[in-house]
Amino acid sequence: TLKGLLHRCDYSASGNYQVEYQNDFLLDSLEGMMAVWKQKNPESKWNELQKFCMENREENIIALAPTGMGKTEAGLQWIGDWKGFFILPIRTAINSIYDRVRKDILHDEKLNERLGLLHSESLEYYKNNTQETDLLDYYDRGKKLSLPLNISTIDQLFDFVFKYKGYEMKLTTLAYSKLVIDEIQMYEPELVAIILYGLKMLTQMGGKYLIITATFPKILYKVFEEHTIPYQCAPKSYYGDV
Repeated sequence: TLKGLLHRCDYSASGNYQVEYQNDFLLDSLEGMMAVWKQKNPESKWNELQKFCMENREENIIALAPTGMGKTEAGLQWIGDWKGFFILPIRTAINSIYDRVRKDILHDEKLNERLGLLHSESLEYYKNNTQETDLLDYYDRGKKLSLPLNISTIDQLFDFVFKYKGYEMKLTTLAYSKLVIDEIQMYEPELVAIILYGLKMLTQMGGKYLIITATFPKILYKVFEEHTIPYQCAPKSYYGDV
């Protein structure tokens, strides 16, 4: 942990950039979105899954929920006003979540201090879908993991499991962040193994994760227990049978 933090401070000082931007906006922004929903439908409220995530922000959670259950909002509520990474397996889905957060929650305000997109074509996507004037600076902040809220592919983050030179910086950054992993069943077995090993490393350092998915293979529960990766399940009543 200490080595990772020293790396972050050293890189920040050498590159003369701000190492972190504070997340002091997400919860208020989510409530603002709910207020808009209530204007359209006075009966609008957070559902049971979303409330569970709000009430268990300090826990490592596995939650199963079908499409349309509001998993994105549940994940964002779990992150709260903390540094967070929302991880999905498909680039088009990542772009879609980025746009939802950008438009419906943040209203395109201060994106270069709040929201990052992390995949191999994120710079091109910024160019075509945002009004940021300094795209290279915006892109660079995301690549340096300085932004407080990030929508990402797994390969941009979990390469620390290979323990390359300087990997401690990324591991430490993720360990003081909160990770939402969506649709884990869509990854190939090799990638699932990388994710599980990464979660073991992160939780040993105090990291927090939420796996929120429509399908969760039962064998993975056994793997989590055998490798002492801490978790609790959202109540079945929130998502039906496992």
